[in-house]
This record gives sequence, C-alpha cells and structure tokens, in this order.
Amino acid sequence: MGRAGATRPAAFAIPTWHDHLVDSDPAWVNLFTQERARLLCSLGPLVRGLEHVGSTAVPDLAARPSIDILLGIKSGTRTKHLDRALQAVGYTRIDGVRPRERVYARVVPHNRLVYELHVVIFENLQWRRYLAVREYLQTEADEVSRYGQLKWSAAYWGGSFYDDVKSMFFSQVMRRVRGSR
Repeated sequence: MGRAGATRPAAFAIPTWHDHLVDSDPAWVNLFTQERARLLCSLGPLVRGLEHVGSTAVPDLAARPSIDILLGIKSGTRTKHLDRALQAVGYTRIDGVRPRERVYARVVPHNRLVYELHVVIFENLQWRRYLAVREYLQTEADEVSRYGQLKWSAAYWGGSFYDDVKSMFFSQVMRRVRGSR
C-alpha cells in the first residue's frame, strides 16, 4: 500500500480508497477532536500527549483520507497493555511501517476514513519532529502550496514514489526548522 516494507496482519487491510488524495476538508479537525476524546476516555493514564499531525492537521493541504494522531506515552509503558487497550477501541497494530514507533489503524468505512495512531515516547525526538513539521506547515502558506503540488504530482505515480517524495520534503522541512532555531 505504498509504504515500503510494511506488513499487515492477514485480518487487516487498509481500503484502496485510502491511497487517493482528496482536497482539504475542514471537518478533519472535528473528526480528530472527537477521536481524541474517545482515546482519552479509553486509554486514560497511558496518554501523556495526543496531537493531530499529518496533512489533515494543516489547513488547505490535500491529504489521504487519514487522520494521523500522535500518541505520546511514558517510557517503559507495557506494550501488551497498550495493544489490548487500543484493540478494545477498534485499533489494529500494523507492524513494520515506521522505525522507532508503533502504528495502529482504525478504519471507518461509512466515512471513508482511516485513523492512524503513531505511538512514540512523549516528548522524545520523534515526538518533537512530528510537531515541528506540523507547526512549520501551519505557519508557512507558500510551503503548504508547494507541498500540495508535490503531493498531487507524486500521487499520479503512487506507491513508493509518493512516499519517497513525502520523505524528501520532510527532510527539507526538518533542515529548515533546525536552521531557524
């Protein structure tokens, strides 16, 4: 599904409509807010931080119909406990997607939406990178426009090319963010 090296359990499949870009939708913020409340209620003390990240967190940016959520947990959190708690609210763990983080997904077919939960240690480097990219894009309209154009062009070719283009863009953004400090 475009993510090189990703393996998914046999019982789990991201729908094909998930791989298509759509125009920005102001409803994404509300969908995140609702899911955030649901996760906070279900996970309680496991949560150290919960943030809306990814393209759906950036106004006017085209995105896959996927609400990316960054879940910060305490170092040493028992992963079996986390797995069970997330499974109880409809999330499935997806192995091999990203190094240094656990990824879970919940598909909502009637909304043609996927929630992707990226679990990292709260306030570690990975946590700070996600937030830095989001904050940069939320304040740089020219970069949002450029990134949107790149995404639409890369989406035409799809698969790993799309992911490679996004990775290169994020590397450039991180260099700019580090250079501005």
